[in-house]
Amino acid sequence: LLLNGTHTGAGDYAVNSGGTLGGGGSSSGAVTLAGGAFLSAGDAPSTVGTLSLSGGLDISAALSGTSALLFDVGPGLSADQVSLTVAGLSIGAAQLNFDDFVFNDLGAGPGTYTLFDTDTVINGTLGGSLGGSIGALTGQLQLSGDSQDLLLVVIPEPSALFLFGLGSCILGARLRARRS
Repeated sequence: LLLNGTHTGAGDYAVNSGGTLGGGGSSSGAVTLAGGAFLSAGDAPSTVGTLSLSGGLDISAALSGTSALLFDVGPGLSADQVSLTVAGLSIGAAQLNFDDFVFNDLGAGPGTYTLFDTDTVINGTLGGSLGGSIGALTGQLQLSGDSQDLLLVVIPEPSALFLFGLGSCILGARLRARRS
């Protein structure tokens, strides 16, 4: 089901196993993802967009290493996003992990990306496996300080960071040698 445009008064949505809710529109109905269902925020594959829901979103049954959440991550800290106003996000108890996501790298760089932006505290807790790779970078899932947003923090791979540091040291040593 692609949710583009504005859907108000349409009732609640139940996304069954094998189904996908996607798009860049908005809905006032509550959305529940069943086990085996998928969520793909944004207007189209390989473009960043926002899906807005005011009736709440329960993804807890679709989690546990299922790759159910499909998000594009691009340059300039842009990423697909689900915006939840009025009602919030339910993720279950220790169920949401990094492998519940499939991140399509459109040129992501280091920084913090907001994946789920809510107006209320997220209902549930994060799982124990919160890190993984996004292209040549490392990503880490975390909740915002007020527990109202689900964030993806992207950092360079440790080896790239080490090489950058090593290169900086060598350059600094050469510059000092030239001054002497």
